[in-house]
Amino acid sequence: MRLLLTLVALYLLSSCGLETVPSLDPPNVDYNDQTMVTNTTLSVKYQTASGTDLQGYQVYYKIYPGKTNNFLRLVADRDSVNLSPTVSQLTNLGYYQMSQSSSSTVSTGTAVTSLTPLLLSAGDNTVITLDFTSFEAASPVEPQLEVGGVASGFLYRSSLLFSGNVNQSFTKLHTLGAGATGADISATGTEYEINVFVVAYGLSSTLQAVYSKPVPWGVIRSLP
Repeated sequence: MRLLLTLVALYLLSSCGLETVPSLDPPNVDYNDQTMVTNTTLSVKYQTASGTDLQGYQVYYKIYPGKTNNFLRLVADRDSVNLSPTVSQLTNLGYYQMSQSSSSTVSTGTAVTSLTPLLLSAGDNTVITLDFTSFEAASPVEPQLEVGGVASGFLYRSSLLFSGNVNQSFTKLHTLGAGATGADISATGTEYEINVFVVAYGLSSTLQAVYSKPVPWGVIRSLP
């Protein structure tokens, strides 16, 4: 009897022409593979087969004071996201979408006005890298985005927080230390680390935003 009712319900739903809610596969990232010696780069292979609605990968970050030698903070945030695997849960935890620009505040000494939300996109199986290596130099440079080994712009903090403000630069964590501020910092300190999640983003046939489950990408350590 229960099976019959289930079949009837499925028939009624299909006959009413209700749209099936699209879903996207999450990026194939295992943060345990990101435990590099320097912990200044994060890489992922872009998978175009993640879904027909796929537009690209969004990157979300949160800045923590101090630096650790483990993933305890990232694991705690992952467990919270698993309870409600949505982008809204990420933002509730204090994560913000990373931004990008073709310009550098370091080279100009002024704020970047062409800041846009970071959306990773490439050919199938192309390696995309967030490279914070030069950020830690004696004269820090904006972290860079690399697609297929080619430099493709600079990485910045959320455009929602720092539009037209030099604090948009990640290098301000290096130069300001305890003076660094922003809603994307859980607390101030003299050193920082950046926890990073990545999520597949797409559009439905009605142009509604569609997301995969957010997955932990890794931790950028030793900042400054």
